[in-house]
Amino acid sequence: MKPDNLILFILLIFIPTTLLAEKLRQPDINKLQAGDLVFRTSHGFISDFARNFSITDKRFSHVGIFFKSGARMQVIHSIHDDNKNLDGVIIEPLTNFLQAASNWAVYRLPLTLSQKNSLILAARKYATQKIPFDSRFDLSTTHNFYCTELVWHAAKKATSGQDIIKNRTLRAGSQFISIEDLYRNGNARLVESLY
Repeated sequence: MKPDNLILFILLIFIPTTLLAEKLRQPDINKLQAGDLVFRTSHGFISDFARNFSITDKRFSHVGIFFKSGARMQVIHSIHDDNKNLDGVIIEPLTNFLQAASNWAVYRLPLTLSQKNSLILAARKYATQKIPFDSRFDLSTTHNFYCTELVWHAAKKATSGQDIIKNRTLRAGSQFISIEDLYRNGNARLVESLY
C-alpha cells in the first residue's frame, strides 16, 4: 500500500471510531426520564474536593437533574466555576454538562410522574431565581445551594416536604449531603452508567 493510501486508510478507520466513542459517552436518551439524576466525574481541585465528601463511593463529583424542553435535553444543577463565570443554579444542555466528564451515571429517584414534574418545576424556579452556589455547604439555609443540596430541596418540594433523601454525611461536626448520599441505601436506582 502506498504511504498516501495508508494515511487515508488510517484516517478512515480512526476518525469514525473516535466519533463513535465520543457518541457513546452520552447517556441513551431513550432510557432517560424527566427528573433523573445525572452524576459526573470531572477533574480538578473542586471536583476532587466534592468527591471526597463521599465516605465510601468517590466516583462522582457533581450531579444535576435531567429534563427535556421540547427536543432539547437539559440539566439543572448548581455550580461555582470562576473560569466560566458561573455561580449558582443554572440550566444547560446535557452534552455541555457531560463534556468534560470522564465518567457518568444516571440514577432514578422513587417518585411518581407528578412528583418528577414538581421536582423539575422547583429546580427550574431556583434557576430562574438565580439561587447562588452554597460555598459554605450549609444545609440550614434556603437562599443558596450546592449541587446535592439543590436536588434535596427540589425533592422535598416535589414530595410536599417528605425527605426521601435520608442519608447524611458527617464531616467536622457538620452534616452534608454528599454525592453518594443521593443514591446509596436504596435512595435511587441505577438506570445507566459509563464508569
